[in-house]
Amino acid sequence: MFSAIRSAARARTSLSLRTAKSSSVMFRTLVTTRYTKEHEAVAFDEETGIGTVSITEHAQQSLGDVVFVELPVVGSKVGKGDQIGAIESVKAASDIYAPVSGKVLEVNERLSDEPGLLNRSPEHDGWLCKIKLAEPGEVRRLSFFHSSTKIPRWKDEGVVDGGRLQGSLRVITKERANDR
Repeated sequence: MFSAIRSAARARTSLSLRTAKSSSVMFRTLVTTRYTKEHEAVAFDEETGIGTVSITEHAQQSLGDVVFVELPVVGSKVGKGDQIGAIESVKAASDIYAPVSGKVLEVNERLSDEPGLLNRSPEHDGWLCKIKLAEPGEVRRLSFFHSSTKIPRWKDEGVVDGGRLQGSLRVITKERANDR
């Protein structure tokens, strides 16, 4: 009887080892969010070199109910500070400026039919466009903190006092098949 149990345990162990060898490997990539003085945000994925551009929570609150969003053309090349679109709300209209230089790879088509998505989730579901950065170092020149945020004071880093803390780091996990 014990030999049957050992045989079954060995069979399960060898099966799980085969499964583990053919399964996916998990790895992490760092995504950092940086901000401009004009209330744009960029979530930059270091692995892909792609920055996802959005507006900040503060910007959407200042605008009020968004009724129309003009987005850049896919494939267009943009320079840092170039106008890439506009947002119209019941209160005002505001231009969108490219926080980084590069090529527009994708725009959030959902905003055409659902501009209010900017009010509900400005930095996540309400992203504006994805830009493949021409110079990834540009992201490091942007701020970890938004100008309307309260920033702790660190003497060595020259950070000034302001509103409240909004900077963020996200770790994204992706699956990748074993290369055999």
